[in-house]
Amino acid sequence: MREANERFYESLRLGDLDRMIAVWSSREELCCVHPGWEEPLVGRAAVVDSWERIFAHGGKVHVESEDEHVVVAGDTAIAILIEEVYDGDGVVVGAAQATNVFVREPGGWFMIHHHASPLLRKRAGRSRPPGPVTLN
Repeated sequence: MREANERFYESLRLGDLDRMIAVWSSREELCCVHPGWEEPLVGRAAVVDSWERIFAHGGKVHVESEDEHVVVAGDTAIAILIEEVYDGDGVVVGAAQATNVFVREPGGWFMIHHHASPLLRKRAGRSRPPGPVTLN
């Protein structure tokens, strides 16, 4: 399962739509919540379309995953982790808490859900531009 999770992040770093689509299950029941997007995406067509739009506007996203914790329950696996986003100079410009859900199908583990929410606090030891945070 960890290999499937790494393939997800590798497809982001490469900006490779075909690799991204191959990470996801071929079933219709998929969900995705991108950080900063207003609505969750439900259904295969909506999820694939979102990745097409993301990769069409610059492609590669340098994201590294860390602090990964995995829970496997039968044919379902959940990975919770931190995503750190870097600029072209290797400086952390953002971070998100992410949850990736996979199912075991013929051929291996495939993603059925991805949810990433921006972290609202600076992580210890990380350089990141300061910015105001308003909680209402």
